[in-house]
Amino acid sequence: MPSFHDFIDPETWQRIQDTFAKATRLEIRVVDAERRKLSTPSRLTRFCQLVEGSLLGRERCFQSDLETILLCGQGRCCVVTPCHARIIGFGVPIIVDGEHIATVTGGECVAEPLPEEFVRQLARELNIDEEELVSAANELEVLPASVVQATGELIGEFLRQWLDAAKQRQQLETKLEQVRALCEVGKTMHTDLDVDRTLESIVDAVMRVLKVTAAFVMLIEANSNLMSIRAARGLSEETTRSARFVVGTGIVGHVAATGESAVVPDMQQDPRVAYRAVDEKENLRSLIAVPLRGAGGVIGVLAACTPEPHRFTEDDLALLTTLAGQAAVAVENARLYQQVAAQVKELSAAYDALQQAQQRLIDSERLAVIGRVASSIAHEVRNPLTAIMAFASTIRDHVVQLAPAQTAQFAETIVDECRRLNKLIDDIRDYAKPKQYHVETQPIRDVIEEVLSFLRLDPTFKRFPIYRRFEADPLARYDRDRMKQVFINLLRNAAEAIDKDDGKIEVAITEAAGQIAISISDNGKGIPPDQRERIFEPFYTTKGEEGTGLGLGIVRQIIISHGGRIAVDSAVGKGTTFTVFLPSVHDAQGRDNGDAPDAAGQSLSRRAE
Repeated sequence: MPSFHDFIDPETWQRIQDTFAKATRLEIRVVDAERRKLSTPSRLTRFCQLVEGSLLGRERCFQSDLETILLCGQGRCCVVTPCHARIIGFGVPIIVDGEHIATVTGGECVAEPLPEEFVRQLARELNIDEEELVSAANELEVLPASVVQATGELIGEFLRQWLDAAKQRQQLETKLEQVRALCEVGKTMHTDLDVDRTLESIVDAVMRVLKVTAAFVMLIEANSNLMSIRAARGLSEETTRSARFVVGTGIVGHVAATGESAVVPDMQQDPRVAYRAVDEKENLRSLIAVPLRGAGGVIGVLAACTPEPHRFTEDDLALLTTLAGQAAVAVENARLYQQVAAQVKELSAAYDALQQAQQRLIDSERLAVIGRVASSIAHEVRNPLTAIMAFASTIRDHVVQLAPAQTAQFAETIVDECRRLNKLIDDIRDYAKPKQYHVETQPIRDVIEEVLSFLRLDPTFKRFPIYRRFEADPLARYDRDRMKQVFINLLRNAAEAIDKDDGKIEVAITEAAGQIAISISDNGKGIPPDQRERIFEPFYTTKGEEGTGLGLGIVRQIIISHGGRIAVDSAVGKGTTFTVFLPSVHDAQGRDNGDAPDAAGQSLSRRAE
C-alpha cells in the first residue's frame, strides 16, 4: 500500500497543515489507519492536551479517533462527529487507487460553550484539575458544525487535487524514465552491434526502471532444450555462469515453452516453481518474466525479481515486453538494424513530447503555487469575516445598550466588508474563469481617450499632468470593456507609484510591423527587481490590505486573450513603463493628431522624447 508521504514530503505538508490551522483556527493532523501520527498536530488546544494527558482520557480520545477513521474508511468523504468530551472534530479520508492510506483529522472546537458542570464532571472522571480544565474549556473556539464540515471538505478537496497532481507527476516521471531507458537501449543497439553489451544495457534498464534487485536474460541454447543466463544483474557470479534451466520446467521454463508472460507476486505460493534452491540462494521471491520472440518462435526469456512479495503492474509488463522485443532483435539478427533505428526515432519523438508535456506542467505552476494560493485566499477571506463576526456579535450581544447611530454604523461596516468579500470573489472568478469577450474592430486610441476622460474626474489624477504621445492611430480587434479594464488598472498603478510633487504620466501609441505598442510611463518610485519578477503572480501584492494581488494577473490574462503580450521596464527611483503589445488590423490613415495636450493643456514634443 502506498504511503501518505510517497505523495507529499513531510516538511511541505507540515507547512501547508500549519497554514490551514492558522487560517481556520482549528487543530489539524494526519494519522494512519491505526491512529499513528503522520504529522505534528497543528494548533492543539490546551483543553485536549489536558484530556489526553490523562490515561483514561487518552484511551477515550484514541477510541473516538478510531471511530472517525473507521467511518472515513467506509467511504465517507468528510465525517464530522463529537468526541467523548463533546469536542467537534472532522475526518477526511485520503484515498489513493481505492486504498485508504491515511486520514486528516482535526477540529478541537465546540458548537456552543461547554456547560461548566459537564466540564467539572469530566475533570473528576479523568482525575484532572477542575479549575484548569474549566479555564481551558473557555478557550475553545465556538464554531457551528457546518463550518467544521466546510473546513474538512475544503481540506479534502485540496488534498484530492494535490494527490491527483502528485500522481500525475509520478506517472509522468515514470514514463519519462521508461522512455529514457528505451532510448538508451536503442542508442546502444544503434551504435554497438555487440549482442552481450546490448543485453547488458537492457538488464541495466530493467533494474533502474522497475527498481528490482535482480534481472537477467536467458537464451535457449542451440539444438538444446536448455537455457543459460546470457546477461544478469543482482545474481551471484556462480549462478550466472553455471545455472541451466530446462524449457518447460519451472516458471521461466513455462514462459519459454508457451510464449506466455508470467507475473508472480510470491513464488513460494506458485506450484510451478522447480528451482527453489536457486531462489533461496539468490533471495528471489517475486517474478515477472516475458518471452523473447524471434522469427522462428521463442528464443529466450527476460525476467526480473525482488526479495519480497511484490505486485508488478501492467505498465511493468508492457515495459518488460518492449525490452524483450529489443533483446530478441539484438540476439536474432543484425539485419533488423533499420527497423530498430526507426523504433528509436519513434521513441525519441515520444520522449520529446513527454518532455514538452512536463515543461507545460512546470509552466502552469499548479504544484508550486497551490499552497500559496490556498493560504492567500484563506487570509483574504478571513480579514473581512473577522470584522463581520466582531460587529455582528456586538450588535447581537449589546443591541439594547447600543444607540441607533452606533447600530447603523456597525451595520454599515458589515455591509462594507461584505462588499469587499464580494469584490474579492469577483476578482478570483475573473482570474480563474475570464468572462466572454465581445471583440470588434475599432481604433485603439478611442478606448484610451475614453479612459483618460473618465479618470480626469478622479482626484488622484489632478495632482500631476498626463501627457499623450500618439504617433499612430491604428485599428485593433478588442473587447472595449475588457480593454478599458486593462488601461484603468495600469493608469491607477502608475498614479499610485508617484510619491513626489513633480510627478507625471505619459501615454504613448506607436505601431510597427503590424504590431501596436501602447505604453504607460510614470516617474514614480519604480519596482525593485525582486518584486518585478512576481508582479503578475496571483495574490502577490505590495499594497497590503488594499490589494488582492489579482489586478495585473487579470490584465495579463485579458491581453493574452487578445493575442497580445505585456512587458514591464522599471528602475527604482526613476519610474516604470508598462507596454501592451497588440496585433493591428490595418493602418487607419489620417487619424494621427501628433502631440495632444491633456486636460491641463500640457504637452510633450516628439523631439524631446
